[in-house]
Amino acid sequence: MGAILPELKTKIRVAVDTSDIDKAISLCDDNFLGEVKDIFNDIKSTFEDGAERIADRAAEGLKSYQEMWIIQNKTIDTSQMIETLFVEPSGQSEYHVGPTALSEYGFPYPLVIELGSVKYEGKPFVAPAIENMVGEIEKYAQVEIIDKL
Repeated sequence: MGAILPELKTKIRVAVDTSDIDKAISLCDDNFLGEVKDIFNDIKSTFEDGAERIADRAAEGLKSYQEMWIIQNKTIDTSQMIETLFVEPSGQSEYHVGPTALSEYGFPYPLVIELGSVKYEGKPFVAPAIENMVGEIEKYAQVEIIDKL
């Protein structure tokens, strides 16, 4: 696998702010409010674990949408580009998604497919895939966090 083309790399990152939960945990005395502290710790874990699952699902979903747009746009000759779409973990609850495809001469042809050129009208696959994913994130949050609280 080569490196994801920086011009077409999409970063998916899901961050949760648990600072208020941390404050509540710090106010709980272990002897008197130990059970309440455990509940807050469980809630915090649900948010943190959910963020990771949301990011993973969103990255895989974005890759699938890119594949769909490549096929729908009929920009598939050899399936090489689809085979070079990757999801790479890049941090906690963070992933990079995109193509690594290069021509035999080292030319990053997915850029021309996405953006077009003087001689070729582009057939975007990254931008519409992102638009598709935006609507999915809220559903993932519902399943991965809200329904588990």
